[in-house]
Amino acid sequence: MGIKDIREDNWIPINNIVDWGYSRGLLPVDPTDIQAKSSQMIKLTEEVGELANGISKQDLWEIADAIGDCMVVLILMAHQHGLSATHCLEVAHNEIKDRTGTLKDGYYVKD
Repeated sequence: MGIKDIREDNWIPINNIVDWGYSRGLLPVDPTDIQAKSSQMIKLTEEVGELANGISKQDLWEIADAIGDCMVVLILMAHQHGLSATHCLEVAHNEIKDRTGTLKDGYYVKD
């Protein structure tokens, strides 16, 4: 199965992002092209900064836009590494689903 064949369980918004990535030349990426993969990491850092700015201004439109932008970059990063975004979410959920801990100063601290 090629990277383009990875579909997101028919979740159209994710598939639209993947198709957009192909149409803009962001996908596919040569597995050895570290610069292309690093560029998306830099883009993610930029988008997280915009999210922090939106939160500091309590601007819900900017927050929504920045979260969406982060999600776009993460979806593209997953596909650049031959993964689907839904698979990545499943891996993360499986990691945390049985985790125990406590809330301290707004942070969840695992046991």
